[in-house]
Amino acid sequence: DGRAVNDCVFVRMLQRHAFEDQLIEARRLAEEANAAKAKFLSMMSHDLRTPLTTISGYASLVAHEQFGPLTEDQRDAMQQIQDAGTELLRMINDILAFAQVESGRFTLRAAEVTVRSALTRAETLVRLRAEEAGLTLDFADCDDSIAVYADPDRLQQILLNLLTNALKFTMPGGRVSVVCEQVDERVRIRVRDTGIGIPHDQLDRVFDPFVQLEQQPEDPTQRGVGLGLAISRDLARAMDGELTAESTPGEGSVFTVELPAVMAAVPSG
Repeated sequence: DGRAVNDCVFVRMLQRHAFEDQLIEARRLAEEANAAKAKFLSMMSHDLRTPLTTISGYASLVAHEQFGPLTEDQRDAMQQIQDAGTELLRMINDILAFAQVESGRFTLRAAEVTVRSALTRAETLVRLRAEEAGLTLDFADCDDSIAVYADPDRLQQILLNLLTNALKFTMPGGRVSVVCEQVDERVRIRVRDTGIGIPHDQLDRVFDPFVQLEQQPEDPTQRGVGLGLAISRDLARAMDGELTAESTPGEGSVFTVELPAVMAAVPSG
């Protein structure tokens, strides 16, 4: 009928203050719980490193026949121990990195980084793994003029997480390719694979912590704890960037990390 209607809610001041106190207390408890969780994860990760380092060290000595010659079966067994130790160390590093990000205790050393140098470094670290997996690894030539303002080590961590995932979920004979481009004041680095892809109903969940998708590698040593992508996105955002994903089941996935170009970056503090 065109008439204006106003709804008013009256709350006694004492009751309002009680509500506010409850909200403040709930927030305090949540922050304490989050801090306790981060501290536990950090301590657990550190404590697990010591025995794992011992296991890996002795396995390496045995594999190099420091305690005597090995049979072919023994050599294969030692290689499996070393591979499992390497994967376990990667999981522990993911947990430790997640705890640092969650608690805000990680630091960023922002600097000008040429994308070509970052990709060259990443390629060196994953080239052998790609060859052993029977995959083609293709890094497009990135122009020397393309640079980002980022923490070099954190950028490398993101790239290695993306490349490791791409290699893990791509079958032998497949291809993993990396390209870069600068669009205005942003630089995009794309990691594309021809792997199993991600179902559309799970695509939004891949960046959630501790999420394990239904489609996993058959080899249990190739499964992680579901933190790599969550950490990578948090790190990208901490550097004023973003990490996104596109995928077609059965055809592959594309993960794109976007960062500010040097020409657009303004160092803070």
